[in-house]
Amino acid sequence: MKTPQSPCPEKGTPLAYAQGALKPEAAAAFERHAAACAACQEESRTDAALMARLKEWPDRAPARDLVGPLLNQLARKPASPWLRFGPAACAAAAVLLLLAGGFEWWNRQDPRRLAIGQASQWLVTAQRPDGSWAGAGKAGEPYDPALTGLGLLAALDLPQQTALRAAADKAAGWLMRNQSAEGRLGPVFSGSPYNQGIATLALLKWCSGNPGAPLPPGAERAVRLIVDSQHGSGGWGYGEGDPTPNVSVTIWQLQALRQAETMGLAEATPAL
Repeated sequence: MKTPQSPCPEKGTPLAYAQGALKPEAAAAFERHAAACAACQEESRTDAALMARLKEWPDRAPARDLVGPLLNQLARKPASPWLRFGPAACAAAAVLLLLAGGFEWWNRQDPRRLAIGQASQWLVTAQRPDGSWAGAGKAGEPYDPALTGLGLLAALDLPQQTALRAAADKAAGWLMRNQSAEGRLGPVFSGSPYNQGIATLALLKWCSGNPGAPLPPGAERAVRLIVDSQHGSGGWGYGEGDPTPNVSVTIWQLQALRQAETMGLAEATPAL
């Protein structure tokens, strides 16, 4: 005979997490629990999607206030059974009608809003506990800094929630912890300039979202390495010292240097 499963002790916590109502230590504890609990992972996805949709709700007055007209109409018909419950009940009924209309309107909204909420939740749940995002298998492992940079850029560009902000902070921390003394983000291999350009751009974008905070030394070192590895023709190749510049690699370095220049890093200008 199959024994019924006991309820998860964290039942109800995913909603509080999605609302940003948990203290940092409680949120971290729940993230550790959710990493091994399929039920909480699924509930977290649903709750985060719901919160994302609620935050997208337009903040504007309704086109027409139906409460007054409905009550006036009811008052003109004293024989109506509604009036046996008094004006308060009539007002409540009118509000329920408005809510029903509101949910009908909400459900007809652009489905892209739901997709954005689902994408946001995927970013949070796909992030590894150390703050990075990774590809599948050993072959993609050298590109973890670039993939983490792309995840960080997406998290910064999506509508901000507590969980996404925490994910972005963890990703930035991982990138800086895995940086070499000379500023290299990731290992030296034939595709390392992709890591450098994408991860540097993401770090700088993250820094620009914290105005007034000093620029981390790691971000400056990352920019300096891009400048120092520029080819004499003005481009960048697949590997450090590669004499043949590559367009896609160069574009990522260019975007990072443009962001650096807007943030006042003067060494970016000559390379640009």
